[in-house]
Amino acid sequence: MRLNFRSAVIITLALATCISISAAQQHQEAVSAPQTKIPEVPAEMAKRIAALQSAMQPSAKAWVEQQAHSESQKPTSPDAPSIEAAVYNRFPALNTRGSSVKAGDINALVAIVMMQTLTDSEKDLQNTMSQMQSITDAKQKLRDLLTQTQLEIKSNETTDAKDTCQTALCKSLPSTVGEISSATANLQKPVRIFIPAKPTFADLRTLPGQIQSNLDALNDISQAQQMKIQMLMDQRTKLIETLSNIMKSISDTQSTIIQNIK
Repeated sequence: MRLNFRSAVIITLALATCISISAAQQHQEAVSAPQTKIPEVPAEMAKRIAALQSAMQPSAKAWVEQQAHSESQKPTSPDAPSIEAAVYNRFPALNTRGSSVKAGDINALVAIVMMQTLTDSEKDLQNTMSQMQSITDAKQKLRDLLTQTQLEIKSNETTDAKDTCQTALCKSLPSTVGEISSATANLQKPVRIFIPAKPTFADLRTLPGQIQSNLDALNDISQAQQMKIQMLMDQRTKLIETLSNIMKSISDTQSTIIQNIK
């Protein structure tokens, strides 16, 4: 199909507009994206806590894992007083307050629970960040597909809607849409676009609306994921700071004491 000068200009302008909009959207996402570097536990602190944990009895270790899992599920960052209360409740022998030895045991247990909580929450954070990357990739593929579809429609605007679309884009649509749907299958709102195996130009003309609807849904999920990632990052940073303060009060010889806790 040959294009006259006017049609060529219209298509060129449409392409420029689509590219401009896509660039603006990507810039906005880059500006609003949360930090992506996970705050790390200082190596020396992790080593000291690992030594404390290795000295524990199996029953105490099992409690630590259970308590840490419970702490990691809380909507707010775990705090030392609440973990300390849980320690007193689980280990009645430590209820003799005032003893420096007992206080050291309690601090060590609080530190171990916090460290395990950090480990559990990191898995959740990594999973959330992985989902965020899947969303970002899917959005880019949808934007590209939207641009290509709009240009295809524009260049075939006089073609009968009932005719089967035999262009390279139309032939690749079922597999392209299928790949995007599969890549987002585990998201809260997977991409769902209907396109027959042999689309007509009528099918092609309904595609931009479907793509935009899915883009809007992914944008909503993306914003929620960004907020969740930032919240998890902030909680992790606060937890590391609290843990650092606790470790300053724990003697390096604490592992010889805590091993008696059952």
